[in-house]
Amino acid sequence: MKSKTTGVLALIATVITYIWVIGVLWDLNLKGSIETFDQALDYVSKPDTLYYLNYINVSLLTIITTMMFAGIYEYFKKSLDVWATIGILFVPIYCTLNLFVYLSQVTIIPRILSLAEMSAVHSEAELLAVLLTQNWDGSAVSVINLMAYALLGIPSIIFGSAMLKLGRLGVIAGSLLALSGIGSIMAFIGALMKNSTLASVTLISGFLYAVALIFITLIFLRPPKTDGY
Repeated sequence: MKSKTTGVLALIATVITYIWVIGVLWDLNLKGSIETFDQALDYVSKPDTLYYLNYINVSLLTIITTMMFAGIYEYFKKSLDVWATIGILFVPIYCTLNLFVYLSQVTIIPRILSLAEMSAVHSEAELLAVLLTQNWDGSAVSVINLMAYALLGIPSIIFGSAMLKLGRLGVIAGSLLALSGIGSIMAFIGALMKNSTLASVTLISGFLYAVALIFITLIFLRPPKTDGY
């Protein structure tokens, strides 16, 4: 029963992930990429309905992902023992960081920009708003975002490796999940080194994770012979 619950959570995460991808691509098509300080300021200064929907959606995705990993931990905790505990420790940190990143876009930034109307703190408020802009690679929050996914990469590698023993679907899901975790860690290292090529690996990592979710859903929704392996 608990494996099916994990499967349902994985299914919800899959649906929300693909909705989020569509929303991000739609937003990118409408507004273009953000490459400069002024573009980042203009982006957050004129939030539309799609802007709010995307960030509310990805905040929900963060919560569902956390719940899904808790279910995966429950499934593997006996067989993995200490490694399962090590893996799950990073998940709540990921959740906290990412919720701050995403919810700040619709709560904190609008408040900061309202302060920008005061001439005394105009420049400082605009600078702070841009530094908090998640969608711009030059912002401080974008690095926090990459760090959150790098931390999620650790349980992704641990649980992904465990899934390799769950048959053909497990090999596919486990490989994709583990590789996405490695990619997330590489992207964060690239951000720290200011290596844009390495940091861009986050796109590949995200794609691998999105595909892995499909197979994770299939694994946990099928009637298992035993809980764990």
